[in-house]
Amino acid sequence: VLFTSDKDFLQLIDDHIQVHALKRGLSDVFTYTKENMVESYGVRADQVTDFKAIAGDASDNYKGIPHIGEKTAKSLLSKYNHLEDILTAYRGKSDTALARNLNAGADEGRLCLKIATIVTDLDVAEFYNRGAVRPEDTQAVLAFMNRFSLEKYARQISNEAVKEDEKGTKSAKLDVTNADVKAENIPDIAPDCLPIAVSAILSSENENTADILGFAIGYRDRTVKLIDSFHMSSATNLKRFLADPTAEKWSLDSKSTIVAAHRLGFEACGFTFDFLLASYLINSDRAATLEDAFSQIDIILPPDPTQRYVNATAAMIESCASLLASLKKQDAEKLLTTVEIPLAKTLADMEIEGLPLDLKELARIGTEYRKLLKDLEQQIYQLAGTEFNIKSPMQVADILFNRLGLPKGKKESGTSIEVLNNHYADHPIIPLIIQYRTYAKIISGYIDALPKHVLSDGKIHAKINQTLTSTGRLSCSEPNLQNISIRKEEGKEIRKAFFYPDDDFEFLSLDYSQVELRVLASLGNIKNLIAVCNSGEDIHKATASMVFNVPIDEVTPEMRRKAKTVNFGIVYGISTYGLKERLGISFEEAKLIISAFKKTFEGMDEYESKVKDFARKNGYVKTILNRRRYFPDINSSNPMKRAFSERAAINATIQGSAADLIKVAMIKVSELLKGKRTKIVVQIHDELVFKMAKDEEKELIPLIAKTMDEALPLSVKQTVEGSTGHSWFDCK
Repeated sequence: VLFTSDKDFLQLIDDHIQVHALKRGLSDVFTYTKENMVESYGVRADQVTDFKAIAGDASDNYKGIPHIGEKTAKSLLSKYNHLEDILTAYRGKSDTALARNLNAGADEGRLCLKIATIVTDLDVAEFYNRGAVRPEDTQAVLAFMNRFSLEKYARQISNEAVKEDEKGTKSAKLDVTNADVKAENIPDIAPDCLPIAVSAILSSENENTADILGFAIGYRDRTVKLIDSFHMSSATNLKRFLADPTAEKWSLDSKSTIVAAHRLGFEACGFTFDFLLASYLINSDRAATLEDAFSQIDIILPPDPTQRYVNATAAMIESCASLLASLKKQDAEKLLTTVEIPLAKTLADMEIEGLPLDLKELARIGTEYRKLLKDLEQQIYQLAGTEFNIKSPMQVADILFNRLGLPKGKKESGTSIEVLNNHYADHPIIPLIIQYRTYAKIISGYIDALPKHVLSDGKIHAKINQTLTSTGRLSCSEPNLQNISIRKEEGKEIRKAFFYPDDDFEFLSLDYSQVELRVLASLGNIKNLIAVCNSGEDIHKATASMVFNVPIDEVTPEMRRKAKTVNFGIVYGISTYGLKERLGISFEEAKLIISAFKKTFEGMDEYESKVKDFARKNGYVKTILNRRRYFPDINSSNPMKRAFSERAAINATIQGSAADLIKVAMIKVSELLKGKRTKIVVQIHDELVFKMAKDEEKELIPLIAKTMDEALPLSVKQTVEGSTGHSWFDCK
């Protein structure tokens, strides 16, 4: 999936690639697929470059074939497949102006086709090695730019050179570069010469399912040795070293190393430095994987898994001091050592524990849903008066707007959920199509997909990603357990298949109530909002009472709904237009509600201005624990980019601080549960899900809730709510 406002990327669409086109930031997105391209754009995805070659592209500054516009280009491409087919058909003809224009502009069209085409088979490593500007090239580049009066870019190059010199982490300053490092294969480490770095060598990124090829062992003199999987069972000294919590050790990725060690039957702990986590804290937008992290110091890792970890281990030892210096400069060293590295151990334990999935129960739900899907299919065919492919947006559009004659808005294209909701009351077929899509998505996304992730112990061991989001939040993949819906009953039903076969255990779910709103109140010291949060009242009802100026017992469900939308939306920098769209109200009413909200909670505007001013001055914002997120477009001359960065900056401080809170809570709860049978098994944003030992409930539930409440010192009370149940479904 590609999110972009650049229509050039439409040419990449195929059976596996979609483009989500940003119209007005993330609040207005249109999805282009292989099926809806002709309807929504006028040509097929594989004709996009031909279209641009003929009609030109003003934004990229090429004109195409002179005197031929977009309408004619689309008409030609509806008859002929590609530019060359068109030129062949009109070659030698001169009886029409179109023929003359095509023949006269043929060469220009071919050149524009070349310009418009995105190269998809580039040897990136080769291109990078040949094209990258090395520090020793800087003076030559500056001379070239000065020669052609490229003053702006010359200044940028000069500034970057100064920055890199200060950082001292570029590959030119490292003994370890992109050349392969040789490593001796050993059966065990020497007890009198302990290493400093240990990392599991994995065949893929998922430590729960990857083949464990061995361990890369790094020493302070930057030599690297290997212990392959064949020797692991007898590597007594290495096992003793890994299990010793007092022995200092570094790792490329401590979480994956802990999980890999457990899979081989021994323990790994005592990590004091984690390269991936350190890189992530330095720049959370560019360090999702080891490849991303090393690209920041101009190192390209080789594709061979073993050599990859050998090179990476040597480079980590070389660059560790400079990374720690960067963290210290950002005041984030403590965040690494007291939050992120301890959390990696907690997450590893969660991955190791896994989540039980009953395949029989899932199959039962699947049978029920497939029957519902078949019934919906027949009802839809009956209302449409014909059979068609309900999964095809193009065929659905044809049925709705041509066969059934539904009115089509000027700005509407395709049959996205937004478009269908706009026509919800126009025809009884619309709700059925929405319902059909919901069940079809659940069947393909969960009922058919989840069994593939169940391992031999009957559990799903999902990968918890600590470095994937720019805000500091955790995410989950292979599979994404965070996506199993709680709001929609159809999706929530899947949770019935998650339960413990042992009657001694059940599920416990505990989550923070309106955590981001409470964090906002505390960060901004917004008095009225603090009072509402600390009152013990329903936050949305109390907000509605103040915003609409009515007694709390006279707040209507509609008032509460509006207040709830504003409460959640304000955290994400909701605009007047955004509120209007979400509530289905007029622009003026939305404006009045936001104005009343900010007047009621005086200090909101002041807090937002303070965050934006800080971001403009420093280029970043920070959370309650000094986690930084950078915004390169915060001072952009482009109003849309600047406004988007300002909204994102406000959100990053709030959402990032909420992420800090849940992370600290997880670490403290894990400490509380040491030696207990109760375990944390899933984290979903502000919710923790536990494998709850029934004989520990009375003692532990109040202690866990209290620990979560008091995880960080805030001026607002945190409210933790939850329940237990036989299955995950029964918890709420």
